[in-house]
Amino acid sequence: MAVSLRHDLNDTSLGDYLIQRLHDLKLPIVSTKIGYGQSNPTYFTDDAIGTRYILRKKPSGTIISPVAHQVDREYRVLEALGRVKGFPVPKVYCLCMGPGIIGTAFYVMEFVKGRIITDPDLTSLSPTERRSAYINPDTQAQVKDIKTGKPLGRAHENYDEVVQYVRKNVPSDRSAIIHGDYKFDNIILHPTEPRVIAILD
Repeated sequence: MAVSLRHDLNDTSLGDYLIQRLHDLKLPIVSTKIGYGQSNPTYFTDDAIGTRYILRKKPSGTIISPVAHQVDREYRVLEALGRVKGFPVPKVYCLCMGPGIIGTAFYVMEFVKGRIITDPDLTSLSPTERRSAYINPDTQAQVKDIKTGKPLGRAHENYDEVVQYVRKNVPSDRSAIIHGDYKFDNIILHPTEPRVIAILD
């Protein structure tokens, strides 16, 4: 994963905040912006003995979407799913909603060592691994072009029929959480195996 050299967090203020919540943390800390991540800027946060954490923050300035930058929602969902035995999500450590520490709301979670694939063709995987790892959702949300406001196109040619079928046949005795952006750069694959070890965002 590419790492930007830009450094725009107040590590002193952040360290003072985190030392009260992460008792194994050793100051000082160094935060480095990760070059990938669209909705919420993401940072490696490394402490003095090399323990790595991940920080996700609400972006500064103009907000692109009223729903895409809710770090508190991300934190609450990860925290809840983390209570489900065997569910693959990073552990979350703390949520800060005020702007006083680093300028915007943020949360800190566990660093999971693995592979985040940003190439949709999965060229870094062998054909066998691609078949094992590939996510094949039936439908996806209708995304609108941010400039024109027009839908980018149907996720499936029978989208309406699929939605109608689901509405008519949805079980009344159970419920589920649906990831609205389930794709390879929002999951972490095992370092050497084609299996998901953490679900993100």
